[in-house]
Amino acid sequence: MKKIILTIFVCAAALGVKAQNADEIINKVSANFKSFKSIEAAFDYTMANAEMDINEKNNGELTFKKSKYKLSLTDLGMDIYCDGENTYTYNTNANEVTISTLEDGDQMMNPASLLSMYESGFSGKYIGSKSINGVDCYQLELTPDGNKSVDFEKAEVFVDKSKMFIKQAKMFADGGTVYTLTLNNLKVDNTIDDSEFVFDQAAHPGVEVMDLR
Repeated sequence: MKKIILTIFVCAAALGVKAQNADEIINKVSANFKSFKSIEAAFDYTMANAEMDINEKNNGELTFKKSKYKLSLTDLGMDIYCDGENTYTYNTNANEVTISTLEDGDQMMNPASLLSMYESGFSGKYIGSKSINGVDCYQLELTPDGNKSVDFEKAEVFVDKSKMFIKQAKMFADGGTVYTLTLNNLKVDNTIDDSEFVFDQAAHPGVEVMDLR
């Protein structure tokens, strides 16, 4: 589940009005993402499979600052913190936190580590424009070109033309399952204290700690 959520983030979007060249689009979104000092956004996440009668919906929030990030997966009862050295995975229902080093943690959860993935190993195609929830977007289709680090057949990415950032991404997996991520309330370059990326044990009385470092 975690890998699927942030695999979608690698399929980030396009910049520029003349967005007919997929390679140019990918290069520009990478440069754009890396230029932000911080990123905050709410997101809606769905997993659907018509044949299996599956239509799951979840939501969450992302806070990102260079090598540090926090993911709050509200409906899944999970908060994930990374301070650049350690990761803290907190299960809100069980009041349990697992701490591991960044090397041992799940790198698929780090937005920054995913940036380089789509810069190679994908075939891209610019489709055109489409409105997503009333927002005028560019549309890009990405197909893995022998890329074994992802597990989807293709992805469709939609970019808010006014904000020049990802609005929605759809990942089409084997078996007809479609994962959709929609970003909302995007904020960039806000000042965020580093303490936001460390799990605060004092704020969670009785928490069970599994320290794997």
